[in-house]
Amino acid sequence: MAWWSGWALLAKRFKAQRTFTGARRWGQSGQMRWMAGYRRILIVGANSEGLYLATPPFFPLFHPALFISWNEVHVANRSPVVFAGVGFELGNDLRLPLYVYGAVVDDLKSAAGTAWPAAKMLA
Repeated sequence: MAWWSGWALLAKRFKAQRTFTGARRWGQSGQMRWMAGYRRILIVGANSEGLYLATPPFFPLFHPALFISWNEVHVANRSPVVFAGVGFELGNDLRLPLYVYGAVVDDLKSAAGTAWPAAKMLA
């Protein structure tokens, strides 16, 4: 799953180097490339420095915790009618998609504060 979703590629560059400090929510759902879904297994967090993604310790190998600075995260506007969440592209050169759903989006924005990237239309 880590290879299929792109998590392994992100880990090569964005593997968390220290314990994350900031707001986080367990049991979140998301989707990455090629429809790779993470249903109620994501730990998603944010602070003024960046976006944190992890899976519980019992999840299969190859999913180390990730920390991606906001200058490597692009936010896309999405219509709530079509998609009740937010779309990201992760890594300026990788541009791997991540979609997260529900109230966690408001939590991420709040935790990021003024560091939250401006939304734009992504290709």
